[in-house]
Amino acid sequence: MPTGFARYPLIPGHEWTGVVEQVGPGVTNRRVGDRVSVEGYLPCGSCPRCLAGEFNLCPGHEQIGMTHNGGLAEYVAAPARSCHLVAEHVGLEA
Repeated sequence: MPTGFARYPLIPGHEWTGVVEQVGPGVTNRRVGDRVSVEGYLPCGSCPRCLAGEFNLCPGHEQIGMTHNGGLAEYVAAPARSCHLVAEHVGLEA
């Protein structure tokens, strides 16, 4: 990442797993108690790259654990689209 990208102070943790404790209004694809792995990349969704579906090239992206508190925090807010289910037979530590 370029120098100055991270916003301090913040709690790190870019790649992590956890259990959903709460969902926002309108969220239908995740429920309290779901075990998830969270994608930390947060594209803006409105730039030309995002509109072309090239979210990984978004020049205005942010990242959980670098520009927002990350997985080492007690609680982390993340978009439902970024929360991927983890199978029950896979340990969250794995």
